[in-house]
Amino acid sequence: MFALQRAAALIVELAGGTISSEFIDIYPKPFEPTIIDLNYAKINSLAGKEYDTKQVKSILNSLCFKIISEEEAGITVAVPFAKNYISMQADVVEEIMRIDGLDNIPFTGKISFSIPPQEKPFHEDPKKKIANQLVGKGFSEIFTNSITNSTYYTEQEHLVKMMNSLSANLDTMRPSMLETGLEPIAYNFNRKNTEIHFFEFGKVYSRFNEKFVETEMLALYVSGHYDGVYWNQNKSPWICIILKGLSTKCLAV
Repeated sequence: MFALQRAAALIVELAGGTISSEFIDIYPKPFEPTIIDLNYAKINSLAGKEYDTKQVKSILNSLCFKIISEEEAGITVAVPFAKNYISMQADVVEEIMRIDGLDNIPFTGKISFSIPPQEKPFHEDPKKKIANQLVGKGFSEIFTNSITNSTYYTEQEHLVKMMNSLSANLDTMRPSMLETGLEPIAYNFNRKNTEIHFFEFGKVYSRFNEKFVETEMLALYVSGHYDGVYWNQNKSPWICIILKGLSTKCLAV
């Protein structure tokens, strides 16, 4: 409403317009401001500093918080709509500390921390561990496009076609990692680089009974020799049993 009134006033002032009717604001469900109860003792406890009540109210007023009620132990404020990330008392304390200055928080000489109850509180990403294993074996990670050419899959029956494809060559979601991985391999082969050690994490897509299925995959692409090419050693080409052993070892992590 404020912006509407200001725009109408500018039209009248600068363009010679006239106000034709009363201002009408039709909104399905107006937002209600977030109401938070603040306790002065809790503010000082969280901040680690004794704040004066006048200073707290002055900072909140400067940040457009509306003080709804006030008691000796604390106040109740309405959060401005521009600060929709504030939902609890600790968020308001953070705003007070930020305006007052974090350098003004005295150091008490001790640091407190809590030990998480779980044996392994942080989730270990298996992709990262597998990738580190493969990189240690001389592989390089590649990223290919999940959208590819449907002519690669003329015999596939469960393709996920794009409704608004970007081009004729990018019109379907890949049902296999092989074809998209062969594109960078062909690029390298055309430039006389036949020693290929690639791996890729990605998804393949299919449709069964009008339901779309996404499956996480790991693809390994190799050509040439698995132990490198040196002048004083015999060349050892890749064979299936070596690749199978390598993938089993890496996936075992």
